[in-house]
Amino acid sequence: GLVRDAAPAAAVAVTFASWAIVDATTDGLRPLSAAARADQVDESLSERVRVWKVFSRGWLDKPLSGWGPGTGQGAFLSSAGVRDMRVLGRGWADAHNLFVQSATTTGVLGTVALIALWAVVAAKAWRKPGEAWIFGAVAALGVYHLLQPLSVILTPMLFLFGGMLLKEAAQEWKALRHGVVALLAVGVVLSCMRFGASWAERSGRIYGSQTALRRASSLDPWRVRAPHELALSLAIDSRAGRSGAASEAFRISSSTVREHRWEPTVRSLAADVSLVARDFEQARVWLVEQVGRFPNDYATLSSASQLFLSEGDLGLAKQFASRALEIRPFDRRARAVLRQVEKRQIDAMKGASALAAMEEGPPRGGPS
Repeated sequence: GLVRDAAPAAAVAVTFASWAIVDATTDGLRPLSAAARADQVDESLSERVRVWKVFSRGWLDKPLSGWGPGTGQGAFLSSAGVRDMRVLGRGWADAHNLFVQSATTTGVLGTVALIALWAVVAAKAWRKPGEAWIFGAVAALGVYHLLQPLSVILTPMLFLFGGMLLKEAAQEWKALRHGVVALLAVGVVLSCMRFGASWAERSGRIYGSQTALRRASSLDPWRVRAPHELALSLAIDSRAGRSGAASEAFRISSSTVREHRWEPTVRSLAADVSLVARDFEQARVWLVEQVGRFPNDYATLSSASQLFLSEGDLGLAKQFASRALEIRPFDRRARAVLRQVEKRQIDAMKGASALAAMEEGPPRGGPS
């Protein structure tokens, strides 16, 4: 009856009211009620709108097939302007919207398939009012995914509830059940390979085992950190005099960069390997290429300015540090580089003046 229908809403209202009372009567605790943070909604939503615009520009660069899975941050850093970076920062790897994220990473092809899937789910739910609670769960999770990032818990739940609405349709497609079983088997095998690669990478990093890092790279060729750790270990061996280690480290770094061209960290990691191997010219090449690929990434600009300062290239150090401060005015590393550049330039001018005075010799003439 009416009481039974109103019970869930009453329970929710009582819970929210309790949280609000606790927030109002306690100090020093993190707010439990969203009401205490209502004034932050406008700011948060405006940030998300700006993020959606940046990711949409990234999608327009690669509209058909997208940037690829796991390349959200690369798309963001490549498409963000100076103002975007200043307001949002550089850490947005997810668009905080399922459809915008899908459009950016999978393009029109993936997004059309996603929209078609949920259109079928909605149509099935409309014909089965007896399972309205499942559709309610799908709708609630769908709203969440319009404003929040993908989640390892909630995103699978969204598709699980969607699949529950399609279970009768799946039973009608008996001809596809063998294909579904095969896909599940492939998924299990790939998951086991990724788990094994993760374990091998962790062992290689903890114990310094190049064999484990090679195994991780072979089990999961899409990894970035494992080949970087291997190349770094080889670069250290080259410093110890191991023949061929430096060339192998460079080959691994180059291959990783080539296979992950839009990964934001891959060239910086390759530059680290070159620095350890004392190949400063190659490190410079990697960082310049990184800045060319992501011109508004202030973290890369700051790192590059530090490298050029250590090499004594004051012109490039000042150029990159100044550019970083244009994007992020409070960047400490860039400010420190500019101070060091100014100090070295003053010292160089003083040294040049002293040298010129010494070459001129004592003043001629004087009292007879």
